[in-house]
Amino acid sequence: EKVNVKGFAHITGGGIVGNTNRIIPKEYSIKIHWGNWEIPPIFKLIQDTGEISNDEMRQVFNMGIGLVVIVPRKKEELTSQIILENREHPLVLGEVE
Repeated sequence: EKVNVKGFAHITGGGIVGNTNRIIPKEYSIKIHWGNWEIPPIFKLIQDTGEISNDEMRQVFNMGIGLVVIVPRKKEELTSQIILENREHPLVLGEVE
């Protein structure tokens, strides 16, 4: 069975939202479920030491997410299975609206 991948976003400077917005059509938006994963402790250290707001952290850092794959909702489970088979850690970050 195939997965019809709609897009990939490598999350670098610009954070999850900035990088992912570049690959979706302008008439859509993304909704990130920020509580769906544990943010690595280094980001908390950076935030506390620099007294940085949550919004700024999300705009600047990847918050532990290296790659976003956009797939149809009906292919979410299959996509997760494929990612697991390749020894990576899939999670649902959010949705395109």
